[in-house]
Amino acid sequence: MKKMVLLLGVMVLGLLQFSAVDANQGNYVQDEHTQTYYIHKVNREADGRMLITAERIEWYEGEEADAKFREIEQDPEMTEAVNGYYIVETGEGSITIEAADNAAFLMQIYNRTGRIEEADIVWNESISAEKFASILESDEAWSMKDYPYHITFKNGKAVRIVQQYLP
Repeated sequence: MKKMVLLLGVMVLGLLQFSAVDANQGNYVQDEHTQTYYIHKVNREADGRMLITAERIEWYEGEEADAKFREIEQDPEMTEAVNGYYIVETGEGSITIEAADNAAFLMQIYNRTGRIEEADIVWNESISAEKFASILESDEAWSMKDYPYHITFKNGKAVRIVQQYLP
């Protein structure tokens, strides 16, 4: 199901006009503070805390993506990851992540105007926690839940959440 939804999102994105720059290709370095997730839900608690329900995934780029793709897919007709990245679900299930009060939320692309055909990339656009929650909880066909997010943690809380652009 996720693959079908992701494919639909990619098809919609293919209709949009984009800049040729890919801010995410080759610059992601996995460290002990940053992990990659699909975000399923965002809740604001009565006490103001933001709780994020998410599922960890493994994100690979470049040669590492190609190697992981060949290992898992084992398709003699396709030997490289599409578009230079490859995503693997960990099977660990969903967890709840608390966002720090001063967490940074950075988006690459979303429906800013209410007209999907006007959407364009703005690399690492900083948005408020409230805007992030409303974008993720939108009922639009083009769901931001279909994108992976690199989440950086400090003292057990999310301090930086960065949407990953999918070409």
